[in-house]
Amino acid sequence: MAGMSWPEDDRPRRRSWFGPFFALAVLSIILLGMWNDSRLRRALQPEPGAAAIVGAAESFPIADALPTFPPLPTPKPLATAPDFILPDLFDETIMRTRSEYDGRPLILNFWASWCGPCRAEMPALQRAYDEYSPSGLMVLGINETYIDNLEAAQAFVTELGLTFPSVRDGDGKTSDDLYRVIGLPTSVFITPEGKVAHVQIGQMSEEQIQSYSSQLAAGGTFTP
Repeated sequence: MAGMSWPEDDRPRRRSWFGPFFALAVLSIILLGMWNDSRLRRALQPEPGAAAIVGAAESFPIADALPTFPPLPTPKPLATAPDFILPDLFDETIMRTRSEYDGRPLILNFWASWCGPCRAEMPALQRAYDEYSPSGLMVLGINETYIDNLEAAQAFVTELGLTFPSVRDGDGKTSDDLYRVIGLPTSVFITPEGKVAHVQIGQMSEEQIQSYSSQLAAGGTFTP
């Protein structure tokens, strides 16, 4: 109505949604920020027990934390070398035993044709045999035929020109059960009395082979 006026407090007002919407938006941002912050804290928080593990790792040197293992279950020095009977690598009608070499120093060398370290040390073993066999030293190769190929093993011997005899272990009983071979090559040094003087697991250098062979052939105290 023209000319009508309203008191200041009684004038009709238009309802505005801006204020409540703004407040709701601010509250949503705050809540979202709090939620993200809690997720971040959970992500950064270590799993139960992790702090103790980290603390333990920082408190002790790594070497101190390494596990220790019992001695390898190979024949012990001065124990009697187990006897066996195995066929020759090339002629199965020829049977060879450990005990047939009693009275002579003996090196048993366990090998396989696919074994690189076996191939690498064989020439030095052959040279030691050539040098010390006149003094009575005997070398007997034991091919682990049960995990090898007979034809490949025979070709290995022929290729390297090995003149000491080798036998075939077709079922692994000599290697696994009697001598507890856990790696190739393995060499067992046996005195003329049939006692184990030394067990060498892994490839030997030429210096080692020469030293061990000369000591064994001389019948003196064996010092690896």
